Amino acid sequence: MKLTTKRCAVRPFTMDDAPDLYKILSDKEVMRHIEPPFDLEQTREFIRTAGLCEPPLVYALIWRETGEVIGHVIFHPYDQSGWEIGWVLGRAYWGMGIAQETTEAMVNYSRTTGIKSCVIECGKAQTVSRHIALKNHFAPEGEENGRYIYRLGL
Repeated sequence: MKLTTKRCAVRPFTMDDAPDLYKILSDKEVMRHIEPPFDLEQTREFIRTAGLCEPPLVYALIWRETGEVIGHVIFHPYDQSGWEIGWVLGRAYWGMGIAQETTEAMVNYSRTTGIKSCVIECGKAQTVSRHIALKNHFAPEGEENGRYIYRLGL
C-alpha cells in the first residue's frame, strides 16, 4: 500500500526508518496506551516483524515536507470481512488533524480494493481515536478485552 495525503505519505517500512521511528516509539506519552516504550532494538524488531512481513501489518507515515517518519499506520486483515486501520503519531504531530487525514485516505483506499469493512480498535482512554472513529461514521460494534471496536461498512 502506498498513499499520499495533503501532508503525508504512507509507504512500506525499510530498516533505515528505525532511527526516526525509535524517537516516536521510545516516547512514554506516545506509548502510554499501547505498551511500554521501545528501545532501538525493539524498534528494529517491530519493523522486521510488523513492517517487513508479508503482507505488512504496519506502514511508515512520512511527513512529505521533510521526508521524516512521523509515525506508523496500521492496516491489515482484522477478521473475515474487515481490515483494521489505525495510527501512532509522534507527539510533535498531535492535534494537527493528521490521524483524521490518514483515516480518510485509508478508508478511501479500502473502498478501491474490495475490502468490505474497516475496523478501529481503541482503549477506553484513547478518546481521540474514538472521536475519529465516530467522526468517520464508524459504528460502535462492542467491547472486547477492554477495547472498543468500531466498524465502517464499505
